[in-house]
Amino acid sequence: LEPVTAVLPASSGTTAASVWAAFVGSKSLLVAHEALGVDVDTLAHAIAAAGVVLGALVACGVAGNSVGFACLWVLYLSLFSVGQTFLSFQWDILLLEVGVLAVLYAPAL
Repeated sequence: LEPVTAVLPASSGTTAASVWAAFVGSKSLLVAHEALGVDVDTLAHAIAAAGVVLGALVACGVAGNSVGFACLWVLYLSLFSVGQTFLSFQWDILLLEVGVLAVLYAPAL
């Protein structure tokens, strides 16, 4: 496995537009680490922790709508995109596919 910074595109600035362009290109929230002023590892841990908390809220029925599932999908896609061979198995892609179905099937709000 290579370091995540080797997989992420080179930073072109810390403005919102440059971070958005980098996110669209890499499909990972980790490109915002410089704009947020944290290192990649800290942001990856924060993304994982946010996924755990949001997943618990969805399981409890608090955030069980399409917005909650969409946020979970983006969080998992962010880690999947930089996971290299560690996250390149069929079940990881299946989780992303089922996540899209959950977003489409869940109530809007």
